[in-house]
Amino acid sequence: MCSESAVKLLKRKKIRRDTLLQYLMDKKVAVAANTDKSGLIQVILQQWGSHIKEQDLEIKDEEDTSSSSPASSASGYSSQTSASTTYQNDRHGSFENRREQDGYKQKLPELRDQPLQQGLFYSSWNNTELYNLGQSFCKWFYENVNSFNPALGQTPADFGPHHFLSDAFLVIISHTTGIRGERFEGAILTAQRFVAFAKDELLLFNPNISSEGVFVKSDPCGVVVILVCGTIHRDHSCLGIFQQLFTLIKHPWFEKWKIKEIKLNVKTSSVACMPKLDTNPEKQIELLAVLEL
Repeated sequence: MCSESAVKLLKRKKIRRDTLLQYLMDKKVAVAANTDKSGLIQVILQQWGSHIKEQDLEIKDEEDTSSSSPASSASGYSSQTSASTTYQNDRHGSFENRREQDGYKQKLPELRDQPLQQGLFYSSWNNTELYNLGQSFCKWFYENVNSFNPALGQTPADFGPHHFLSDAFLVIISHTTGIRGERFEGAILTAQRFVAFAKDELLLFNPNISSEGVFVKSDPCGVVVILVCGTIHRDHSCLGIFQQLFTLIKHPWFEKWKIKEIKLNVKTSSVACMPKLDTNPEKQIELLAVLEL
């Protein structure tokens, strides 16, 4: 039996429809994007193993129909809370809506999203469209990160936590004198770490955005995985190579891509030519996907 308190909690006006939809997305539960609040509550309660009557889900004057974006939660580390002021929390700074300024004029291509009864999205993208998305994203991401390197003399880009989901995380595996791992939880710390690469460590990422360096795959729920490789530089020296795995999710309510997960594998080595992905990039994705700390 579903407890009365659980039903009342989910039906409260403060619990918005888009919040419930985001919750189901985070849990990777397939649901139609146009499902009303009552339907979302029913799916959530079913996930919790509860059974309810339809009349218990009737919502009268409790649905808040405004469509403002849910606020991004702060990092799990309270000592980093003030760091959010470092960035402009501008929702219009997302990949599709960047304004043409400071040389960052590229936008992600508009792709076709078709809602299905059994899922949030149906991916009808062909290989060319997927590659174009991955290439555009990688170019956008690394140019934004590199802009914080003072050696370039550029105005830092509008890059920060607003490009990540609130529960985003970053895993870094470094192969230098040994193997060292780091993990950063939350949108603020994840964005800060990439800014620090360029601003404090003076690193520059040089991705191979050709078809030999970028691989993209998607699933019917709208999750896009991008694998890219490249070289890392400081000043005029090449320090080594990297492989990076991104997981992107497109919010169905706000039509914006957000970064969910990043796995970064860095190796110090001499480099004779631009690195390429293996002939089986699916296997590389599997190996990076299981990296956890």
